Parts: sequence; structure tokens; C-alpha cells
Amino acid sequence: EPYCNNKVCDYDVCLEEWEDQNFSRADGCESWNYFPKLYGTSGYDNGVSVLTYSGGYYLIGVTGDAQNRDILIIKLDQNGNIIWAKKAGFSNSEDSVSRAIIDRSGNIVLTGYTKQNALKSLLILRFDSNGQLLSHKEFSLTSSNIEGFDITETKDGNYAIAGWVSILNSLDVLLIKIKSADLSIIWAKSLKYNPASSNYDEAAMRIIENSNYNLIFAGYSSINSYDGLLAELKPDGTLVASSVLGGNEYDYLNSIVEISDKTVIVGGFTQSYGEGSNDIFISSIGDTNFAFSLGTTVDDYLTSMIKSGDLSGGIVLTGYTKINGTYDGFGLRFSGNDNINWQFTYGGSHSDYFSSINYGTNDGYIMIGRSISFGANTYEMFVVKTDNSGKLSGSCPKGLPGPLTLTKNYFSISPAEYPMTSTDITLGDLLPATIFVEDVTIKSLMICNQP
Repeated sequence: EPYCNNKVCDYDVCLEEWEDQNFSRADGCESWNYFPKLYGTSGYDNGVSVLTYSGGYYLIGVTGDAQNRDILIIKLDQNGNIIWAKKAGFSNSEDSVSRAIIDRSGNIVLTGYTKQNALKSLLILRFDSNGQLLSHKEFSLTSSNIEGFDITETKDGNYAIAGWVSILNSLDVLLIKIKSADLSIIWAKSLKYNPASSNYDEAAMRIIENSNYNLIFAGYSSINSYDGLLAELKPDGTLVASSVLGGNEYDYLNSIVEISDKTVIVGGFTQSYGEGSNDIFISSIGDTNFAFSLGTTVDDYLTSMIKSGDLSGGIVLTGYTKINGTYDGFGLRFSGNDNINWQFTYGGSHSDYFSSINYGTNDGYIMIGRSISFGANTYEMFVVKTDNSGKLSGSCPKGLPGPLTLTKNYFSISPAEYPMTSTDITLGDLLPATIFVEDVTIKSLMICNQP
């Protein structure tokens, strides 16, 4: 039998030795998987972003319930061992994170919202690599809800945030440029359909800076029973162009990747095209144009996508798909010529979801979300690390990864002009209530190596 430090390679024995003696790997246990893994507190936990640094990963999410929710940050080494874990928030409030990045200084910067009274305020927090809070801001607009959905670092070293703001009877796109030095506002814009009397709902879900230093966001508009929404702005916030993408039913964009200086690939989900009630929606816009749906006969949702790590022009997706009445997280890669290279599910007997994907420390990909399978009593952070082919290292008796067959349907679609008005808005820079940052105890479970 294989041995672990001269003992039988038993899960409990080896795990105890790793924790007590800081073993990085046990001799004879090479087939063990450090991932997939669950991370959680004693309550509800959900992972929304996974960030990769040179020595491991940061898991970003939320913990608690809707009335008293806090932001959760966990730092891991590359094998998934916990280095530190913190939760942050305001007392008796609903605090949530939507997206996080690592900036060029190695700091963790996240955006979301806090709801301390009746209305939401946009929240931005910045932590160093040791989990110390460096700075934070809370922005508001009178009698309005305001929320940040995505954040990116621009080439001038500042930050751009995308989200929505409720003004009068509708939601408008919100874009903010933030100084990295002190998190003060450089400019803030609301964008909505022209004429403004239309009262369509619009929101920006993802934002990138392209190779021409312009900002591009992807989101949605409630026009035509909801269409995907795209717009490009100059670095000073001047609107360059805006368009919608969709059919006669519900279509929604939540992902965008630049392939070249003239081509982007956008993604989301669609009810207008495909196999089931909700399918994955992919479209290339620019020098290379194609559009297709990916799906089963039920529900399939894209939540995040990145360029493949091998620089071949491929795209790797994650999200969740319904199988036998419950959801599984999935991973899928398609090549530069839009052929599917691999597709797998990752989940158990109950519902499991992926929210975000990133690159592994050495190779492959890492995905994060939430799971209530594998013995969890409530949802816990669910983290899966794969190789470049979507497979796990070693064997996994839990049946991971599982098979997936998504049907691809091509269709013809072109962006339609969507006139928008861009308006400067003045956000209140609130003096935030005292924010707490405290250590939190996290339990973790290696799924594949359970006895």
C-alpha cells in the first residue's frame, strides 16, 4: 500500500500530518487531488471571484444571510491550503461583492454594494496581500440604489467600475473612473436609451479596457424583451458607440474578451436561439464574425469566460447547467475557429454552480462558485482546479469531471444601433460607517479524497 510518512495512506492520517507538520505533499499520495475542495463557515457561503497570484489564489465571496451578509476573502497556497481568511463589512447590514481584481501593486480591489438602510450604496474595498484593509469608499445617489458589478484596472493605473443606478422609474448603466491613489472619483456617468422617456432598464455587467485604451462594457437592455447591450467609451468617458444584440426573446450579456484590437467575443445566455429555455450565447464582433448558442434541452447559463492560457486564440467558459433536475457547474473550451475542444461538468447529487474562472498558478484553470453537494449542509464555496484539458490531476471516485454534451447552433446576428445619452452625475462620497475586518474560521474539505 502507499505510505504517507511511514503510515498507511489514509485520508484522515495524511490530512492531519499535512496540517500539523506543513507537508506540501505526502509521499505515496501523488494521485490525491488537492482540488476540488469546499470552503466554508458555519453558514451560507458563495464564491464570486477567484484571483491568481504567483503562490496561489484568493477566494472572494460572501458569507451570512440576506439581512446580515459580509464579504469573505480567503488566501490559499497553490495546493489549496488556507494561509488566512477574513470577513469584512458593516454591522447589521447587507454587504456584497460582485467582482474583484489584483492590481499592479498586488492589492486586492473589489466592488459590490452595502445596504445599511433602505438603499444600496456602491462599495469599493482595497486590501493588501496580508488581508489588511488599505482603503475603502462608499458612493451613493440621493433616493437611488447604486451597485458595482465589475471592476478593471486601466493602463493609467486607475480603476473603472461598471454597474447600474436606479433613477426615477428605471435602471441606468453606471460607469465610474476611480483614482487608485485615494479612490476618489475622476468621472461618473449614467447612460440610458435616447429618448430618456422610454424608461428601459439598462445595466453594465462586465467592463474591459481595450488595446486602444477605450472602455467597453457588456450588459443588457429591457428593449425587445431584453437584448444584450454593448457600448464603447473613450478614456475620458465620452460615448463612442452603443448597440444591442439579440432576438425576439430574452437575451443577456455578462462576459466580454478582447481577441485583437478589432475583435471582441461577448457571451451570456439566450432564449431567442438554441435548444432549451436558456442557452449559452456566444458572438464574435469585429474582423471575425460568428454567433452560436450552446445548450441542452433545459437550462444552461454562462457566468464567466477568459482567453485560453495557451495563447492559441481559444476561449474557456464556465457556468452551470441543469442535469436531472439539479444544476452542475461546467467548464468548456472552444478554439479560435470556434470548435469545442473539451466540455465537462463538475458537481454532485445536489445543485452546484460556478460564478467565475481564472488561470491556474502553473497551468490549467480554476473555477469558483457554490455547492450543497458532497456532505455540505448549506452552500459552501466550491473550488475546482483543472489541467489545460479540463481534467483533474489523479483519480476522483466522486465521478468528477462528468460528461457534458452541449449542442451548438449557429445563427446570423449583427449588432443593432442603440442610441444612448451619457450624463455626468455627482455621487455622494459618504463617510462610511465603521467597517470591521476580522479573522474568520474556515473549514475545508477535499472532495475526491474523502474516505
